[in-house]
Amino acid sequence: MRHALRVIAVVLVAALPGLASSAAAETQTSVCAECHPDVVEGIQNQTHMMIESFEVGGRAVGCEGCHGDGTQHMDEGDPALIRTFGEDGAGDAAE
Repeated sequence: MRHALRVIAVVLVAALPGLASSAAAETQTSVCAECHPDVVEGIQNQTHMMIESFEVGGRAVGCEGCHGDGTQHMDEGDPALIRTFGEDGAGDAAE
């Protein structure tokens, strides 16, 4: 019985960082949704928005996982301060 409890404890502790990063990604994504609600709503069910931190070696997930830190973009409102993709995007503009 004690061994089983230890195993359960180890599994739970190992899962905590992933749970925390998932919560952080959801919070960060909701911040992005304040200005970009249609974009966030449109990608919620896409595979790349369901990726967990442990699946990408602990790197950021959610919007910042691809677009980078959006703090400066939010503070200044400048589209050039966030990494964008696609025909109307600037590629690696935030780097």
